[in-house]
Amino acid sequence: MAKFKIILISLLMASSYSFSSSMYTPALPDIQTALHTSEALAQQSLSVFFIALACSQLISGPLSERYGRRPVALMAAVVFVVGSLICMLAQSIDSLLLGRFVQGLGVGGLYLLCRTILQDSFNKSELMGILVWCDFHGLAQPNTDSRRLSYTTLQLGS
Repeated sequence: MAKFKIILISLLMASSYSFSSSMYTPALPDIQTALHTSEALAQQSLSVFFIALACSQLISGPLSERYGRRPVALMAAVVFVVGSLICMLAQSIDSLLLGRFVQGLGVGGLYLLCRTILQDSFNKSELMGILVWCDFHGLAQPNTDSRRLSYTTLQLGS
């Protein structure tokens, strides 16, 4: 039962990346329209997200070695939820960019720790099958507006 729980939590942690990146891309035209902004600024929200994601992985790894996996994963989840709330409530492109940055910080930590926790918990042969599921980015990408997508990522994070 404990291994099943680890796998389930890891799948949820890994899916935060999918919802926040690949499933976000189809919503860019809606974001541009809803926030009355240019296409370039709407696309910049992806760049901001990935920059924050990369930076947070550099920080999350050493923090998890020092303080443990669980506290750092919980903090990353809280940061992800806060970022999703900011995105969901965004009324301007500036607030959306801030939300995407915060979301990226949380997702980077969650994604890194997902793999780390799995490596700590399973042998190599078990790990291969599990990582396939963690890297599977959803069965379908919903055709939805940006606010509903932010709400979905918020639900996933909490």
